[in-house]
Order: sequence, then structure tokens, then C-alpha cells
Amino acid sequence: MKKETNYIIPSLERALSVMEILSDCPEGMNITEISSALDIPVNSAFRITATMHSKGFLERDLASKSFKLTNKVTRIS
Repeated sequence: MKKETNYIIPSLERALSVMEILSDCPEGMNITEISSALDIPVNSAFRITATMHSKGFLERDLASKSFKLTNKVTRIS
């Protein structure tokens, strides 16, 4: 079946990709690592993670500046 790319919301797709890569990295990742892993600009990675953090999907370790998924994802699934 052909993927319907006309209906894809790029920012949502990127946010879901952030969730996917962080699910494979329990120690967390910083903005630069996320940006590199997804091949997106650092500014985009920052805005996506800031939004996800504000909605409670990510937590941030202030010492390492890394982001990790919270259990909110499992609560809503």
C-alpha cells in the first residue's frame, strides 16, 4: 500500500520520531544528539523537545542537559 504523504504533518512526525529514538536510549539524549540522529536542525530539535517537555512527555536532566521520555506515553496508551 502506498504511504499517503499528502496528509503527513511534519512537526508531528518529527515529535513522534523524537519519542522513537528516546525510547531506544533510556539514558537520554541532548539536543545536539537528537538533531543529529534525526537529521534536523538544532533549532527544530529544541522547539520540539521544549514543547514535549512542557506537555509532560519529556523530562530534562539539568546536569547533562539530556532529555528522557516520561511515563506519560505509557499512561495514555
